[in-house]
Amino acid sequence: MGIQKQNHQALRLVATVGLAALFLVTILSWANSGSAAPAPAPSLGQEAGTLSNGSIITIGVAAGLSNLDWIGWRQANAVQLAVNQVNAAGGIEIGGVAHTVVLVTADSMCDPSEAITAANALLDAGAVSVVGHTCSGASHQAQSLYNAAGVAMVSPSSTMPDLTEEGYTTTFRVIGRDDTGAALLATYFHDVLGLTRAAIVEWSGLGWASAFSSTFTGLGGTITSRRTVTSTEEYTATLTAIQAENPAAIFYANYDDSAAGLLSRVAHNLGLSDVVIGQAVGSDLDTYAAAAGSAAEGDYTVVHRATNDMPGYEQFNADYQAAGFPNHGEEADMWGAFAYDAAQIILAAIDRADVTDTLAVRDEIATMAGHEGVVGFYEGFDAQGDVVPQWMQMKLYQDGQWVRVRTTPITTWYVYPDGSDSNTGRTTDSPFATVQHAINVADDGDTIIVAAGTYTENLSVHRRLTLRGGYTISSTVTGTVWLPPATGTSIVDGSGNPTVIGDWDGHRVWKPAVISDGVEYKMWFDGTDLLSEVGVGLATSSDGVSWTKHLANPVLTGTINAWDASGEEHAPFVLKEGGVYKMWYEGSNDDVRQLGYATSTNGIDWHKHANNPVLEAGPEGYDQGAVAHGSVLNDGGTYKLWYHAAGDQGAIIAYATSPDGVNWTKQGPVLLPEPGSWDEGAVWGPSVLKLNGTYWMWYSAASSHQPPAIGVVTSTNGVTWTRFLAGPIMTETTALGDPHVISDGGKLKMWYQDFEQGVVNYAESDDGISWATSP
Repeated sequence: MGIQKQNHQALRLVATVGLAALFLVTILSWANSGSAAPAPAPSLGQEAGTLSNGSIITIGVAAGLSNLDWIGWRQANAVQLAVNQVNAAGGIEIGGVAHTVVLVTADSMCDPSEAITAANALLDAGAVSVVGHTCSGASHQAQSLYNAAGVAMVSPSSTMPDLTEEGYTTTFRVIGRDDTGAALLATYFHDVLGLTRAAIVEWSGLGWASAFSSTFTGLGGTITSRRTVTSTEEYTATLTAIQAENPAAIFYANYDDSAAGLLSRVAHNLGLSDVVIGQAVGSDLDTYAAAAGSAAEGDYTVVHRATNDMPGYEQFNADYQAAGFPNHGEEADMWGAFAYDAAQIILAAIDRADVTDTLAVRDEIATMAGHEGVVGFYEGFDAQGDVVPQWMQMKLYQDGQWVRVRTTPITTWYVYPDGSDSNTGRTTDSPFATVQHAINVADDGDTIIVAAGTYTENLSVHRRLTLRGGYTISSTVTGTVWLPPATGTSIVDGSGNPTVIGDWDGHRVWKPAVISDGVEYKMWFDGTDLLSEVGVGLATSSDGVSWTKHLANPVLTGTINAWDASGEEHAPFVLKEGGVYKMWYEGSNDDVRQLGYATSTNGIDWHKHANNPVLEAGPEGYDQGAVAHGSVLNDGGTYKLWYHAAGDQGAIIAYATSPDGVNWTKQGPVLLPEPGSWDEGAVWGPSVLKLNGTYWMWYSAASSHQPPAIGVVTSTNGVTWTRFLAGPIMTETTALGDPHVISDGGKLKMWYQDFEQGVVNYAESDDGISWATSP
């Protein structure tokens, strides 16, 4: 919001926790009435701050509670609601410890000089990130302080273009820029309505006025004049002067809907009824219409996003009203929605970071790969910190109501089980993965075509769409939406028939990776359908024998046109560290298999690393054909990876190390087929544990005279391995392999692949050599 207000009052700083105030802190800091000192240049290097000690995490909100209170209080309330909800759900786990979130609220008064005082107060209170400020001038002045402290500022309403153009790496906003909205209106006026002469009246919307002017003139239009008003009493004289210029449109740069509506009424009464009126940005359009009366007919405004177009607004507003906030608690409106989403993005970033490093939280915000918010689906932030997308919409008052003016063409969106919600969704080569995401990004009148497959989702449709099931490259077919009784889930099946959940792995399950978190066993595994399409699934078990597959399966698949788009296996390996699940998995797109990395806070929703693959094939001769199926240990802070390599020496096991699980250094081959031995043909699929100072590796092997079986070797350093047995430890009567071994409850427990049956089996051992299989 490009508004600046000068009104120096006491700074109020309030800290609250949870649904009620557990404690209250009041700080009075009288601000000087003089202008604030210039902001320092962006820091080239920031020192990371830390979260509050103990089990408390502090975040801040800087809002205009004294000036523009009808916006500021709604924003502060919405952030408090987000904090209430996360605390009610158990808080945020940091390093395995649940933390309560504390919100500290500061009144920045939409005043640049007061913004400095507010920012310092929030930083002194230990805020790890800040939602704010309400107004552009305040955000612009305060951002250097946050940057110097390494604390992210996420504004829900600061729209000044310059805000994100000064190089500060801690500045973000979830709302669109002035120049985006102004350009939208200017382009529509000139190119669609054919208007070539426009006058500008400006009252606080400096960025909007400038952007409208530059866009309109850039298209060949003429700005007849640009005038400033500071009160409604100046309307008559200003509009009378404009009338003499004979403009076809008047653009009014002001955020006050009542004042904008009144300008329209005055213009109409002066005889400017044929002139098109366009307001900079509206938030309470009913107020505009009431102030304008019949003069509103034919007027335009730009909104950041109407609440009835926000997919999550109805539930959010109900929660907001139920909270019973004493100041402006009757309706959240769009300003509250953007603030709530800003808070949720910060809270999710803290959860993902799982550390007490404010720069790590900043980095999680900067690299956010999607967030389903109240306003819609946030794809992320660009390099400057501007949100993608920017949500701008245009509204026309027609026949007594505001109607959406579509400024983009009707679009067809595509959904495919192996797609990705980070794709464009606009072609069959770049489809989305989920139906709900397509619904969220689609516009009224769009069509969504869902490819044959099974999608288990709770669908919420909030606009007029055409949903069609099934597509091929050349044609579409009718599909169905099947609602199983009493399940609360929707299964959208493009083939036209309800499909049993599990068909994605109907051909075989294999490549198991298991952890025990003290409550249950979790297994990630490869599943393959009859068309050899592969995905990673999740199953849980109380005993390691009887397993329940997750309804969201598969939880990880290849991304179309990416490095992991194809391949016959993903071979996941998972560690859980500090509340974060870390997966190393295999993928390919050109017949060369490589390893990628992904993380998750729940083991279900996985975020692939931006720099995947993290371990590439070659150029070494021993692994130029494949870097695949690995086993990872965090050994004293060093990640150690033993992986299946393929190259000049055939199928072997190689070794790599890393300080962080992402940046790897190859150490070379460590286990090769033994000529004349049962494993002389190939070795692959390692599973490594360190037991009492000795490394144990169980691995798969085969030869011309030995079907795939499981062997074991040991090492004192993880590099030089000793074969102490003459043959495999497990053969049974079929082809076996891909073991995964954990130490749990005084036993060694192994899950392994039965290649002939296409299933995963289980065995236990006391010594790692003799194994008892489960019936």
